[in-house]
Amino acid sequence: MNPIEKGGSLMPKFAIDMPHNPQQCSAIMDDMADQNSPVLSQSFWGCMHGNHEGWAIVDAANRDDALNMVPEDIRNSARVTEVDQFSVAQIEQMHRAA
Repeated sequence: MNPIEKGGSLMPKFAIDMPHNPQQCSAIMDDMADQNSPVLSQSFWGCMHGNHEGWAIVDAANRDDALNMVPEDIRNSARVTEVDQFSVAQIEQMHRAA
C-alpha cells in the first residue's frame, strides 16, 4: 500500500512486542526513561498484571529503526512487525477486489 492508502501517514507504522523477565523490568523502564525514549510514551505494559511484556505502535522509516527504539537489553527478544490500519471503506474495497 502506498502512504495515501495507509491513511496519509508518510512513515510506516510498526508494532513492537517487548517481552522481558521480571528481573529485567526495572532496568528496562529506567533505560527508557533515561534515554527519553519516544517508545515509552507509546507503550503499554502487562508487568503489573503478571505478564512481563510491553507493546507499542511507533512511526519509523524501517524495521531496523523501529527495533533500535527498543532498549538494548531486550532488543534480541523484541518482535517488530509493520502494521496498517484500515477504514471500513478500505475493507469493503478489499472484499470487492478478492
